[in-house]
Amino acid sequence: MRQHPSVAKARRITASYRNDARLAQAWPLLELRMSYLNGRDVGLRRFRAQEYLGAAPQTAMIQPGQSANATLEVVDPGHDAVAFAFDFH
Repeated sequence: MRQHPSVAKARRITASYRNDARLAQAWPLLELRMSYLNGRDVGLRRFRAQEYLGAAPQTAMIQPGQSANATLEVVDPGHDAVAFAFDFH
C-alpha cells in the first residue's frame, strides 16, 4: 500500500495472485478489508475483475497456473488503519 502518485488522500495497493486449482475458474471478486489495531473494521470493499485489472479480462476464466496483477485505488483510511487483508469470492 502506497500513497497514490496523483490523488491526494488516496492509496494505491498492488498485489498478485495465481489460480492454483486444476481447473479454470471465473475471475473472482477481490475483497479488501482494512482494520484498526484492535481488529475493528475501517472499511470493506469488493472489486470486480475489470476494476482490479484495469480493463475487462481478455478471457472469461482464469486458467490453471495463470497469475494476475491487481491494482486497487482507495480513499486513504488514515494512520489508525494498520492492517488490511484480501479475500476472494
